[in-house]
Amino acid sequence: MTAGVKNALFRAANTSLNQYETRSGRILIQLPIRHEPAWVSSSRKLQSDNMPREMHITTEQRTSTAGIIAIAAAIIGVILSFFGHPFWGIITSLLAVIVGLIGLVVSASPRVGGGLVSLIAVVVGIFGLGLAVLVAVGVIIF
Repeated sequence: MTAGVKNALFRAANTSLNQYETRSGRILIQLPIRHEPAWVSSSRKLQSDNMPREMHITTEQRTSTAGIIAIAAAIIGVILSFFGHPFWGIITSLLAVIVGLIGLVVSASPRVGGGLVSLIAVVVGIFGLGLAVLVAVGVIIF
């Protein structure tokens, strides 16, 4: 019997399953544990022997930073227009629309949420932009 066949037979006979579980006890993955004889080189050990005991296969969805910045800029743009600063209202409303569109594109990823927040920011940003233009016209005329 060659060393390769002997090694394969030994591995098949001495393999058990190692279950990686979460704190709640749900099994995420089962990997084989191989008990190798001393004559097998230690450099051929599996990487699974060094894996952590708890693995997160799925990640939770997070709200995108672009959506949060966009909604904040849209609200600030409307407030600035109400306080009589139409130039800054136009700038922040434009920023809200641009960053909100970026947030919509980023929210296409399954790991990133906030598509609705970005959409609301774009709508409020367009409203704030129109309001700021009307306030600018009112400041110029009156």
